[in-house]
Amino acid sequence: MDNTEIEELARQAVSLPGWRWLPGLRIVDPHGVAGFIVLAVAEAKYRVYNRAGLSPLSAEEIGACLPDLTHSGVGGILLEMLKPVLHLAWFDTDHKEWCVELEPSEDLVAAIAPHLAEACALAAVGLGGWPEAQDA
Repeated sequence: MDNTEIEELARQAVSLPGWRWLPGLRIVDPHGVAGFIVLAVAEAKYRVYNRAGLSPLSAEEIGACLPDLTHSGVGGILLEMLKPVLHLAWFDTDHKEWCVELEPSEDLVAAIAPHLAEACALAAVGLGGWPEAQDA
């Protein structure tokens, strides 16, 4: 996938039912500035750390951002979001690709991509949404 396709996949991922903005996600704002969500609170206010320092963002402002699907840390967070329906995830060293397999019911959903976050997003698209968060 090229950058435009990855950006479109990120847009699809955040538009799916069950999407959650979580601390640790590396995001890119509409101006191309990258940052990390360091706090997400119930009142729909977020704190993002970027090159300008720590900035508050509203739910509307965070909604204009996209997760960085090429960042390895984002991959771990998205994999955790898929945990309720995760079957397997592995890196194929021969092909340099991640594979994520989900078991939503009797159908197996699988996605393959060079980045773990990208594979997780593709799997969620194939599933039709992000699983509901489960209490720890």
